[in-house]
Amino acid sequence: MAGAAPITALLLLALASGFLFGYICEYTRYPSLRGEGQQLYFFAVVFAVVLLVLSRAIIFLCNLLLLLLEWLCSYDLGTSLDAIWKYLAGPLYTGALPTFVVAFALGPITAWLINKWSDRDKISDSVIDTYGQELERFLYESAKQKRLVYVALDNRKVYVGWAIDMPLPKPRRDAPTEHFTLLPAKSGYLTEDTLKAYFTTYYGPVHDEIANGKITDLGLPDFQIIIPLARMVVVRPYSLDVDPSLFEGPEDKPDAEG
Repeated sequence: MAGAAPITALLLLALASGFLFGYICEYTRYPSLRGEGQQLYFFAVVFAVVLLVLSRAIIFLCNLLLLLLEWLCSYDLGTSLDAIWKYLAGPLYTGALPTFVVAFALGPITAWLINKWSDRDKISDSVIDTYGQELERFLYESAKQKRLVYVALDNRKVYVGWAIDMPLPKPRRDAPTEHFTLLPAKSGYLTEDTLKAYFTTYYGPVHDEIANGKITDLGLPDFQIIIPLARMVVVRPYSLDVDPSLFEGPEDKPDAEG
């Protein structure tokens, strides 16, 4: 039973290293957060095994370097380092302790290095493609490609603008995305009788004034609005180059003979 405590501590250290890596690394954080129960433990174990293998490889190379230094210096460095490990670990010391400690340190370090060199746009694309709903995918692609979108809300307000800062799907499967940010180009309302869009405010001239530096106390972010997804009744692509009258039926057009 005396050896059970060190072994348990080493196993917990390994699982902690796997969990830290999975939570910090951008490539694995989202799947790890969505994992539940045994799936989350499985992720932690897989990451821990990889980190332990990497740790053993690093320690093996360090031992080779240590042997070389001992040969050059004619001094037993290994015994001194082993004594330091025993002093620091106390009753928890085992021969495998350095491997597990290095693996624990590698968890956040390797995750940070991967994040530093990763392409976050590709990571976001992968998350949306794998977990996003149809609406989330549409808004995300619109934001990425800077396409205009038409949004009608349940209070009959209408906006045309650019979707920006589209949040990723929530990690919890039962928690859908709640909102997105829109930079409006124009806004108005749906008429009560025909529910046609009637635009009353145009933001283009103000945007141009800001871009030209004529307005300095305001910026484009000051015009951004938060659109709750639950309030939307219509969302679709929009083009300024298409004449809306092309979509009108014969009953909507004035009688040419009258």
